[in-house]
Amino acid sequence: MGSEIGHFSNLVGTDGIVIAIEPDGDAFRRLSKVVSLLPVKNVNLLNCAVGKESGETLLYMPDFHTVSNTTINIGPTRMQSKKVFMQTIEMICNNLKVDQIDYLKMNIEGAEYSALMGVGKIKVNHFCISCHDFLGKQFRTREKVTSKLIREGYELFGTSEVPGKPWVGSYIYAKNQQPNT
Repeated sequence: MGSEIGHFSNLVGTDGIVIAIEPDGDAFRRLSKVVSLLPVKNVNLLNCAVGKESGETLLYMPDFHTVSNTTINIGPTRMQSKKVFMQTIEMICNNLKVDQIDYLKMNIEGAEYSALMGVGKIKVNHFCISCHDFLGKQFRTREKVTSKLIREGYELFGTSEVPGKPWVGSYIYAKNQQPNT
């Protein structure tokens, strides 16, 4: 939705860039509108999905109005789908001539592990990843995401569960033990 774009833009300053990625065309138009209303010049908007490989994929969306959509096939539910283009994070960074990411935030409804697989050789200093295990077994990525980050030498931090708000405890924060400078 772009609610954090202004804050991130200010944090990276004039020497940094913010890359905001949204696969859904309608949500992308709203995101573009938000950015156009802000005094920011260091934001790149991309209308694509992220995953372990590049190419065409399906974006699954609930039939009811929501901003939740995913590139994972969650089986027979009240979902519709549409074709979208998917890129790897490594490809996006290479195209933008970015060789490291200081802060990578993901909230992509179950596609977190696939997106991590597409980071490739790009160095990431900090992650904030929202896993959606609380939505059901088809969304469970926390264990795989955690294991991958630990294998790659990240120090992990978590959040505490909050009764009635299962998404609060779903975030994984990770810090690279040897960040690039």
